[in-house]
Amino acid sequence: MEDKGYEPVRYEITGVDAEEALYRSELVPVEEAMTRLGKNCMSEVVAIGWERIQARRRHEEEKSASGG
Repeated sequence: MEDKGYEPVRYEITGVDAEEALYRSELVPVEEAMTRLGKNCMSEVVAIGWERIQARRRHEEEKSASGG
């Protein structure tokens, strides 16, 4: 799904509260995130987010191709 070799920027210490600061995070491919999360609202958030990212990429590519 992701572009080959794509590695997003990871920001440390971005938790909202003290409990969240203790969470461990990982960057994984979208498909793996969906598998790990299973069928629930969080996997839906990932799916919708990825869909929006792809739509934005398409829009930017179309805009670039048309010279705008």
